[in-house]
Amino acid sequence: MIEHAETTYPSECCGLLIGLDGEDRRVVEARPCQNAAPDKAQARYKINPLTILETEKELAGTEKGIIGIYHSHPDYPASPSKIDFRHAWPWYSYLIVSVKRGRFEEAASWRLAPDMNGFRKEDWRVEPS
Repeated sequence: MIEHAETTYPSECCGLLIGLDGEDRRVVEARPCQNAAPDKAQARYKINPLTILETEKELAGTEKGIIGIYHSHPDYPASPSKIDFRHAWPWYSYLIVSVKRGRFEEAASWRLAPDMNGFRKEDWRVEPS
C-alpha cells in the first residue's frame, strides 16, 4: 500500500483489503486497484464496481472477503475527509495512507461509528508474513 501510494503520487491510489471478518478483523491481502476517477485522481478515488463484484465472486465459498478499502491522501493527513464520509459503507474498514511530497508520512484505519455519525479510529498493526 505504501509503495502504491508513493508511486501514484500526486494522485490518489486505491485498493481492496481482503481478509477475515469477525471480532479480530485480519487483512491477508491488500489488492491494488486502478483509480477509476482519472479526471479527479489528485483529490478523489473510485474503484470500478465490476472490480468489487469480480473480487466477491472470486472469494465466494472461501473464508475471505472484502473487509475494507485503502486509499491515499496526497499532501493531506491520514484522516477521513468529508468526501470519504459521504461515500463510506458501515461494514468496511478504510485504511488511509498519507503521502507528503511523494513520501509515506503515516497510515491510519477508520470505520463508521455504529450510529453512522462519523468515523472511529481502528487499532491495527502489521504482522510479519
